[in-house]
Amino acid sequence: MDPTAYLATITSEAENDFIFNLGIKDRPIWLGGYQDDGAAPDEGWHWVTGETWNYTNWAPGEPNDWRGTIENALAFAFFEGTGTWNDAPDSTRYLGNGGYVVEYESAPVPEPATMLLFGTGLAGLVGVARKKSSIQKNNLQRGTK
Repeated sequence: MDPTAYLATITSEAENDFIFNLGIKDRPIWLGGYQDDGAAPDEGWHWVTGETWNYTNWAPGEPNDWRGTIENALAFAFFEGTGTWNDAPDSTRYLGNGGYVVEYESAPVPEPATMLLFGTGLAGLVGVARKKSSIQKNNLQRGTK
């Protein structure tokens, strides 16, 4: 099964610091935040995962819909270089020098008890198959079905 991937969501200062310290510094990097159409600059923000929008780290004066432009996507504020955020138009390409951070959801690791039950179930199926095979063999030897 392929893992689910999406633009990174940041729900704490620790996550923000971790992602920013991956070497982003002064590059515009897209994150997984977006804004409802028609919302005021500081309202209607969401994470692509549906997680609660309860942590923000806006650069001074952000979000601002700069010069009346609809800025409904989230990126690190490259002009600050400190790990703060900027709202930007979702059509912005940042002149090709930006990027994005992707998170992956990994498949859950089965608990040991689950694996034990799975193994016990397989052993039981093998035992049932052997017993059925033995009964069929005995019936064939006796000439019955």
